[in-house]
Amino acid sequence: MTRQHLENGEHYDAHVTGALMSKETTLRELLGFDIATERERRGWTQAKLAELLGSTRSTVSRWEHGWRVPEPHHLLGLARWFAEDRAA
Repeated sequence: MTRQHLENGEHYDAHVTGALMSKETTLRELLGFDIATERERRGWTQAKLAELLGSTRSTVSRWEHGWRVPEPHHLLGLARWFAEDRAA
């Protein structure tokens, strides 16, 4: 996966999972893609991830679609759960 580091929601083309995305992609959308990919890799539902983070399934869905960005405490929780699972 190739990424450029941009600030303030600028757009850029990203190469994701071997296929060049045909539209401009926001950082928010890439974060959502990463959350969905990691969740699915573990076989978790959106509801399971939401339960682990103390959130709701609809909130997780909004993150994954790039409609919202997780709050800082949720980002820390995502990092913790995804890191713990990798270590196991």
